[in-house]
Amino acid sequence: MDTVYTANVSSVQDFMQCRFRWVCKWVLNRVPITDGAALTQGKLLHSIFEMHLRDNHTMTQAICHHLYEAQTEMAAMPLGAAGRYQLEKAIVGILDLRGALEQWKDQYEWDIPVLEVEAPFEIAHPLDPHFRIKGRPDRRAVRDGMQWHIQNRGLARGMNFG
Repeated sequence: MDTVYTANVSSVQDFMQCRFRWVCKWVLNRVPITDGAALTQGKLLHSIFEMHLRDNHTMTQAICHHLYEAQTEMAAMPLGAAGRYQLEKAIVGILDLRGALEQWKDQYEWDIPVLEVEAPFEIAHPLDPHFRIKGRPDRRAVRDGMQWHIQNRGLARGMNFG
């Protein structure tokens, strides 16, 4: 077998949840035209954290920058355009979180707080050279001489942000 199979965490999660969904998304490439509002907000939130952590902007600067970009993008879209409603909901969601986000600080003290942000990786399986896993951690940092993978997470609507 000369073919190398490469998977990522999202595809494995989709496979475990629903084989049909996995085939549609990862084999047939049949995905929705637009992302849902929650996914759009999550991507916006990740962009904010990326700018804050990687580029050393304050959280307020990162929020203002990305909200401005999203509002400009939305203003250029016709009223019924695909994705406009989701972008509007994402903007409102970030505005709702703004006060809490501006108070955010790392939970831990890091030796090196940011090694890289959103940098893709690919590794071979130690027992099977025909299988590889790939990913894109939100951030890698060093604490107590060890590297850590940090995920930035938004919360479901019913969750208390605090």
